[in-house]
Amino acid sequence: MNLDGSNSEVLLELNENEYFPVGGVAAADNLLYFAIVEIDDNANQTYQIVSFDLESKTITPIQSSSQDEFIMDVSEDKLIIKRFSLDEDTWEPLEPEFLMLTQDGQEKPIDLPSWVNANTCIYPSGGSLYIHDNQAGRFIKQNILTGECTTIFENEIIQNVSSPLIIADAKDDGLVWSVGEEYYLYRDGEFTHSNFSYYRSAKTSNKILDTFGDSYLVCRDYDTIPKTFALTPIDAYWMDDDSKDVRIQNSQ
Repeated sequence: MNLDGSNSEVLLELNENEYFPVGGVAAADNLLYFAIVEIDDNANQTYQIVSFDLESKTITPIQSSSQDEFIMDVSEDKLIIKRFSLDEDTWEPLEPEFLMLTQDGQEKPIDLPSWVNANTCIYPSGGSLYIHDNQAGRFIKQNILTGECTTIFENEIIQNVSSPLIIADAKDDGLVWSVGEEYYLYRDGEFTHSNFSYYRSAKTSNKILDTFGDSYLVCRDYDTIPKTFALTPIDAYWMDDDSKDVRIQNSQ
């Protein structure tokens, strides 16, 4: 559809024996990447990661795998996959595995820093992994293709955090993160409390969807229905200012 909601077009409808699992969606150029589960007559399920061409409206299978993975991002022509599992005895989460998946289904593990563990918060965005180093009190940025790591923010407020710290968004080396119910914004060496949240709370939830020139396409009320979409100047977003939002539509 257009940004004002006009000229909407159905691109894909699944068959009755198929469904979209919770597995993430990524986009690059004219391709969407997502997973489809097919159920046969004997109730057996086949999980596939596929690409979907928005012009030709054709689906191309990439890999058949387990459902214990999540499509996180696209870097060049490679999908960034997070694969996770639980300890069979304690049901505690094990350290997640991040890997690159090529268009022909070949996997290449992404080597993570030695201090990463099962509780480390890792957020993929724009060809990088944004990682919270809890012991050192810093966020680092790891280039997915080269493995190079750089520190982008260091402060005692994110050191030895006892509650789970969640990186909710990362864009242009700006970060949105939460500790408990408190949400913070960081950009250009400054951080501040945010008036918005990411997951449902007493605050309005918020998510950057894309960049258009000097503005972000932002979804306000991200985890509710109806949703509010707006274009907001990039600088205004990082100043936590929604007064300059240009509302696009309110969609069901």
